[in-house]
Amino acid sequence: MERLRFAQGLSAAELQMLRDVRDELMQYQDRLHILKRADMTSEGLDKLQSSQPGLVVVDYLQKFRSQNKDVRMAVTETAETLRDLAVKGFGIIALSATTRTSGLSGNGHDSNALTLASFKESGEIEFNVDSAYLLREKGGNPFAKCITLDCVKNRHGEMKEAKLIFRPGIMRFDLQTVIQQALPVTPVGGFSFAGGAV
Repeated sequence: MERLRFAQGLSAAELQMLRDVRDELMQYQDRLHILKRADMTSEGLDKLQSSQPGLVVVDYLQKFRSQNKDVRMAVTETAETLRDLAVKGFGIIALSATTRTSGLSGNGHDSNALTLASFKESGEIEFNVDSAYLLREKGGNPFAKCITLDCVKNRHGEMKEAKLIFRPGIMRFDLQTVIQQALPVTPVGGFSFAGGAV
């Protein structure tokens, strides 16, 4: 990951791949709105109201501040602003922190115990979102984690799940089926790990 992040020790082919991705992303530059830290408020998001509808990605809700400095109120105000944007045609993906639960050994974070009410400052999230998903760790090793993307709310259809493989070294999620098609596979606890490449 460090090699990629700082472009150190990359081959000419790898550097060219990065340039190609950069060039492709530059086509969309005029459609990107990145809020500065000072604008990470519901008022900052409100500035998008006059923009052409597009996709808004919020990473993450609890980073947004409120005039009254209360975190719960800030999340509520931000969620309300995002709801207004959605009504105007924007697609919204908002990430949220979750409450800490004890792992099996009494410490850590047990993602399998999370529910819709586990989103931090969750009242607005719990009741007003159309869809909500939780990531649940199902095992793995230091190089690849078995993760389930679990739908815990869906106003417009079935609540489904997707089995993913997360590779922490490159901060990447892949659908398990994509990994299975691309690499030799070894089953591990209900999931399949791709051999060698993860």
